[in-house]
Amino acid sequence: SEHSAARESYGESIAAYDSALERAPDDVYALNNKGSSLQKLANLQAMLLEHSAARESYGASIAAYDAALERASDYVSALNNKGLSLQGLAELQVMLSEHSAARESYGASIAAYDAVLERAPDDVYALNNKGSSLQGLANLQAMLLEHSAARESYGASIAAYDAALERASDYVSALNNKDLSLSKLAELQAMLSEHSAARESYGASIAAYDAALERGLDDVEVLNNKGNSLQRLADLLMQQEELKSAIDCLEMALSLWGRSLQIAPGNTQLQQHYDQIESYLQSLLEDNQSATTAQSAAVQQSPND
Repeated sequence: SEHSAARESYGESIAAYDSALERAPDDVYALNNKGSSLQKLANLQAMLLEHSAARESYGASIAAYDAALERASDYVSALNNKGLSLQGLAELQVMLSEHSAARESYGASIAAYDAVLERAPDDVYALNNKGSSLQGLANLQAMLLEHSAARESYGASIAAYDAALERASDYVSALNNKDLSLSKLAELQAMLSEHSAARESYGASIAAYDAALERGLDDVEVLNNKGNSLQRLADLLMQQEELKSAIDCLEMALSLWGRSLQIAPGNTQLQQHYDQIESYLQSLLEDNQSATTAQSAAVQQSPND
């Protein structure tokens, strides 16, 4: 299978780097590349739910990066890669409900990106990755009901993405990640009944998705995520009894998901969600029509002054 072939390929590359390191144990490039192969193997193992193996591979990749950094402390590529491995490990730990360990791994990941940025302040890759780790940490904090800490981490992640976008305005990954952070922040604010702030965050999230789409990225993930933000905004508007605005948001969301389904028609999960929201929207439109008719009738029946 494709996964077996990838596993075999990663194993062969790790063995080749080990062979090179036997001859030249201080070769920082071989150490960094070995770490990268181990990291890719760990990502595959995590995806296949091979948790113990993935944890071991992440650990081995971090050890390889550390060995490179012991020999070349300013080796930016190894620092960036170490941050990514620690972030992957943190995500695995969250999945396994190892919350304290995950918090520690996210912190170490952010520290690795900060070390990159001390040496290369304009490294947009490190800024985007730092934002992603902060966002992962914020998600964990929100899940653990650490609301103030989560709000602060979401804010820091958005600031990191903004810093990346100041240096590379067309950096679509940073735009998409910023959208997700703003959407998650809005969800937190809505849960805490901070309705005005939540509406502002949803609006900023949708604007960021628009910026990605304006750059010609008719990407399924961006379309779906913008639709999801619009749906959540509609939920908030419904809570505030703003039915007409909620209907407008749901109509826009369906339009985006429809475009997404044209690009990827085999997405059955999205199709089911589309059908559910379309049915829900139809019921809202009927309710709105009934309310409008009743209001009109009441006005007509009211006595003249």
